[in-house]
Amino acid sequence: MSGDRTRRGARARRRRRRRTPRPATNGQALAAAVCRRCTLVDNALAPAEVAIIGDSAADARMGRAAGLGLAIGVCTGAAPAAALEPHFDVVIASVAELPGLLDLRD
Repeated sequence: MSGDRTRRGARARRRRRRRTPRPATNGQALAAAVCRRCTLVDNALAPAEVAIIGDSAADARMGRAAGLGLAIGVCTGAAPAAALEPHFDVVIASVAELPGLLDLRD
């Protein structure tokens, strides 16, 4: 009987561990770190001068939370353009389109 209780207790502990949420990523801190790193290379950048490029709504949310200036969605297969459009400022089919898009924003 005690072996049966031990197994049930171990299973319950594993279930609790799996349900423990991961800490949220602090988008503003991440953007600030990127801007500081860019400052070392190329003067100063404000978060509003930085674009985030992603393929999920979570990427766009992080960019918005960080105060980044532009959110670019790329259809890489993870989500279709229709699913990305409500979250991003611009949605492109491929990263090959990035150079042309960024030239327009200069």
